[in-house]
Amino acid sequence: MKSKIIFLSDPAYSDLLRNIYDPPKELNIWGEFPNFNEHPPIAIVGSRKPTDYGRQNAHDIAGALAKAGFTIISGLAYGIDSAAHRACLEAGGVTLAILGSGLDKIYPDSHKELAEEIVKKGGAVISEFKDGTPPLAYNFPIRNRIVTGMSLGVIVIEAAIDSGSLISARLAMEQGREVFAVPGAIGNINTAGTHRLIREGAALIESAQDVIDILDARLSAAWKTKFSGQSFGIGDRERKLLNFLTNAPQQMDELIEKTGFKANEAASMLTMLEISGLIREADGRGYIKLKTHD
Repeated sequence: MKSKIIFLSDPAYSDLLRNIYDPPKELNIWGEFPNFNEHPPIAIVGSRKPTDYGRQNAHDIAGALAKAGFTIISGLAYGIDSAAHRACLEAGGVTLAILGSGLDKIYPDSHKELAEEIVKKGGAVISEFKDGTPPLAYNFPIRNRIVTGMSLGVIVIEAAIDSGSLISARLAMEQGREVFAVPGAIGNINTAGTHRLIREGAALIESAQDVIDILDARLSAAWKTKFSGQSFGIGDRERKLLNFLTNAPQQMDELIEKTGFKANEAASMLTMLEISGLIREADGRGYIKLKTHD
């Protein structure tokens, strides 16, 4: 592993991170920073033990944002973090993993290959901790201020009331960042925290396009010139579902049988397709296609 140190005064240091209350004086970096002007940074955090619904949302939103040119930042943890990193890589995007340990102590150990792939595909693994620092519990709240401080906003996908993701969300609010929350089922302990965030003022989002719309005023001219105007809500899975739709209404049960998707997956994708203006529900008779996605 060949790493380097970037100091607070270095021009390559993140301007967003430099301007938080207590920025790290130095960052140990394995890999490369993207150009944040062209590839705006957004963090995705959430439960280490997500439901299929949460994992699917992390995959869809991270993948769509990556296709839209965003840099995805997360913490390399189990669950939502790793789902976001992997979806970004699958979409051909760049992702940054922020550690609560030294670069030589990748945690969890099972994510060493994921860390290598992040670097290989143009991203970076980053830590303010020196080599040899183990992944101690109190390091992670310290780490979280980098995840949020380096980002324009933070997306929370599934978080219990006592979740560390809520700490990240509150850090983001203190740092003046946008906080986004994906809603879930009432009574699900995994979404009780995200629902609390919404009550406290976090933006309720259902798609990557929601994030883009809310951040619009903060997105650079360089990004808008390169990426704006494209349709980012459609991934390969949504396209597969869309291909089964026609101008004749079809119920969700029919679509599940044809595609093999689970009910919660199909519901999430139908919502995204509807928000993207590609389909609509026909007066309770089912879903119809409005136009063809190229």
